[in-house]
This record gives sequence, C-alpha cells and structure tokens, in this order.
Amino acid sequence: MVCIAAMLLVWSIAAGAERYRVVVTAAPPIDADRLAEAMRAYLEEFSVDVVTAPAAIDDDLRAQLDATNVSGAQVGAIVSIRVAGGRSGTIEIALVDRMDDKALVATLSRPPRDSDLYRVIALKMQALLRSALYERREALATEAPALGRLVAAPVASQRPRRLTLEAGYALVSFPLHGAIEHGVGVDLRVALGRFFELGLGVDIVAPLKVTSQDVGAVLVAVPIEVRGAVHGSRGRWQGAIAAIAEALVVSMDASSASAAVRSDLTAAAGLGLGLSGRVRITGPLSLYAEASAVGLLDGPRYFVRGELLADFSRLQVSASAGLAVLLW
Repeated sequence: MVCIAAMLLVWSIAAGAERYRVVVTAAPPIDADRLAEAMRAYLEEFSVDVVTAPAAIDDDLRAQLDATNVSGAQVGAIVSIRVAGGRSGTIEIALVDRMDDKALVATLSRPPRDSDLYRVIALKMQALLRSALYERREALATEAPALGRLVAAPVASQRPRRLTLEAGYALVSFPLHGAIEHGVGVDLRVALGRFFELGLGVDIVAPLKVTSQDVGAVLVAVPIEVRGAVHGSRGRWQGAIAAIAEALVVSMDASSASAAVRSDLTAAAGLGLGLSGRVRITGPLSLYAEASAVGLLDGPRYFVRGELLADFSRLQVSASAGLAVLLW
C-alpha cells in the first residue's frame, strides 16, 4: 500500500506540472515518428512533449513555413518544426517559433552512418529550439522554468539514455497449487536500437508458511529472469512483448515435533512470455506494469506422507507494477 500511495503522489505532482508541446513534420525519406522519438530523449526533462503531424508537400519555402505554422496551431504547440531531405545529401530544417512569430531555417549535412541520422537531426533541432527561445530567457526563467532550464542547459551531446531501472510491487503465483507470493520486483533493462531490449530481473518475495499433518515449512521461491523483448512507443506510451528464460530458486525449511524431516534448496528452469507497458510521467520517470506466464521444467513438489505440501511445478504467473527511471 505504501508503494501504491507513493506512485499516486508522484503521478499527481507530475500531472500538475505545466508541459509544452512541439510538433514535428517530416517529408520522405525522413520518418517523423522516428525523429520525434529521438527528440524526446533530449527534451523530456524540460517538460516538452513531441508530437507529429503530416507534412505539407510544397516546393515554396514560404508555403512550407505557413503549413508548418498551421500544424503547430492545430495541436497548441509552442514551436513547429519541418524536416526534409535537401540537395546533395543535406537535411533541411525549418523551425517556426509560434510564441514570437519568427522562423529559423538551417541546413545539415547528412551523417556518414545511417544509424546516426535521427540522433544528429534531433540534436540540431534541440539547438535551434534553444536559439529560438534564447531572446525570452529572462521571462522564461520565472514564467516557464522548465523551458528556462532548456535555454540555460548546454546542448546535449551524449546518446539518448537506454538503461532503465524498474522497481515496484511484485506478485508471483503458482496457480496449480494456489500458492501466491508478494514482494518487490527489480529489473534492469537496456534498449538495443529502436525495437529491441534485453532485461535482467529478480523478484524478492516474502516467505510462505504451509503445514500438512504434523509438518510445517517455510518456503521461498525467487524467480530470476532474463528477457529479450520487442518494444514500440507512441507519444508517452511504450509497450513490449518479451521471451523469458527463468531460473526459479526454491528454498524449503521444514520442521516437525514428531517426525524426521529435511530442508531443501533447489532450482528449476522455465520458459515463457511477458507483456509490459510504460507511460512517461515526467522527465526520465515512468510508471510501468507487466505480466508474464512461465512454464517450469522440473519444478519441485513437496509431499508429507503422500499428501502434497507445496507445488512449484509446471506453471508460474507473475505481475508487477511500479516506477521506471532512465539511468544512462
């Protein structure tokens, strides 16, 4: 309950913070969605949301700027940006500052490696945005502190942060025997390019106490997972589907006043699938939720004189929710 209350508090604080919108349009072969995703990595911490709109097809620069300005007005953006491929392998960027009714136009050389294209364009767009807001820096410092920090901050040169730490409430269940564990789940995930990520996680759970006849046992089943996921994002939302390889470590400490018993420590392997979703609330901070089902191979089963005491075989179903932070 404390964890849930803390998440709601963070959510309410974030929801009350003023945010600003930048709209991006791009003409082929530039992909507006990929460009917006790259920009978010550099602008999220300044309370700037990046959205996309269809690009107007027109060779006249003034007509392009007018169409770009209209795209911004339709979504209430403070700035509208249009990106298109130019002559001789260049990239042309036009920025319309809707607060001061002015425009900036820049030409960027296409980077040698295609994998750097969207990061380089995003960095140039961030620099243009800072230049457009620079004249208002004193007013922004008091009227819009988040944008004021953008103007004051040095231009980002690092790659987007791709390492994420997740921590929150975890539920681990073994439905074929009705055992349910509660605890804290911790996951470390690293994004590999635009669509893939790898993760390593562990659920630290409270012990289960079970009895059968004159035997009592304290049981702890700790899942350790490696995940390979395909993920996608749209705006503030991100979703992923993952293949899971798991090692389930089970500790059983048995006791009896009238019979000889033994304790046990064992591990079982498992394979499964998981679904997860995240929603950004502010800067590098997100809320996440995930669920998974894992089939266990050779999971332990414990008996007392032929009566089943605990069953960790065959199926494990888990769910968790909490906070995710972009670290690096």
